[in-house]
Amino acid sequence: MRPEDDLLAAEYVLGTLSLQERATAEARLREPDFAAMVAEWETRLSGLNAAYDTAPAPDLMPRIEARLFPAPVKASRWQGLRLWGASALAAVAVVAYLGLSPLPQLSAQILAEGGALEYDAALSAGRLTVALRSGTLPGPDQAHELWLIQGEAPPVSLGLLGETTVVTLAALNLQAVQEGAVLAVSLEPAGGSPTGQPTGPVLALGKLAKG
Repeated sequence: MRPEDDLLAAEYVLGTLSLQERATAEARLREPDFAAMVAEWETRLSGLNAAYDTAPAPDLMPRIEARLFPAPVKASRWQGLRLWGASALAAVAVVAYLGLSPLPQLSAQILAEGGALEYDAALSAGRLTVALRSGTLPGPDQAHELWLIQGEAPPVSLGLLGETTVVTLAALNLQAVQEGAVLAVSLEPAGGSPTGQPTGPVLALGKLAKG
């Protein structure tokens, strides 16, 4: 193994890698030598855990829902998300009118109420990488399905989620994903939604932004 592999293992354990670098490191955990390096660094750094208390995750969902579904408007979650996406796309249109180009690198934190579930997403060069940051995947009879909401268009399925998922936009015939688009995770039957539209509850959501 190369010296840089040991450094990668250390940074993986410390949690200082970017989303894409972390996905690369997780893929290499199948290699016995690299997995051993990670285990060794976990042992070396385990003493640091005693210096930190567990902090409760902030309860963000009520604030998010208050912004998405202000009273007295009565709308479904998906209608609210589409309205949010429409506002974001309007802002992107103003940027385009002024002759400015948004950065191609977009990212999002897809958060559940109370932080019980979190996915990190990064979009670059037509590839969306989504990694499970906290929480667990559902059992064999259910699945987490990822949806893209842009403007007033219906949600578009980006597929089922695992620990780390890479989505190629070209394979889904998506021409572009704009800053401000909403990513949402719903709970669906195993194999995904049978209708091509969300059927289960919204578990987590986030908005793509520059970063």
